[in-house]
Amino acid sequence: MLLCRHQPISHAASFQTLFAPVDKEQVNDLTELLHSTCGHFEKLNDGNPPRLGSWQVLWWQPRWYHAEHDGFCHQPISTTEKPMGKAEKIPYASIEEVEIRASSSGHYTEFVMHCKDNCSYAFKTASSDECTRLVARLQKLCALTQGF
Repeated sequence: MLLCRHQPISHAASFQTLFAPVDKEQVNDLTELLHSTCGHFEKLNDGNPPRLGSWQVLWWQPRWYHAEHDGFCHQPISTTEKPMGKAEKIPYASIEEVEIRASSSGHYTEFVMHCKDNCSYAFKTASSDECTRLVARLQKLCALTQGF
């Protein structure tokens, strides 16, 4: 037997009715921020890098990135620059700091994401402006998700 309970009829404004415009604005801002946080960048290869004598071989891997409601995702891309394979998600709750750093050319095109579990991810963008915009969006997403 299925029991259905009807909503009570009330003439007083509900919580949802009073705060709906503010919530819609926040939802629209968050949706716009999520949609604008996507593109291509490079990720520094981590793990056990191969060694050549006393040298370590490190390389940058092309990646597609996008933002979701609960985390920042990146995944490998094909030679036609289409996302492929499984996306790796970094939860916003685990991100402690995102810092911009200078690349070997002296331009500020790299950023490092430090996480709570003592791991960090290094990424490189095509330009300094793109790096600054992406880091600002990530910091805003982290603040929004940790503030709710």
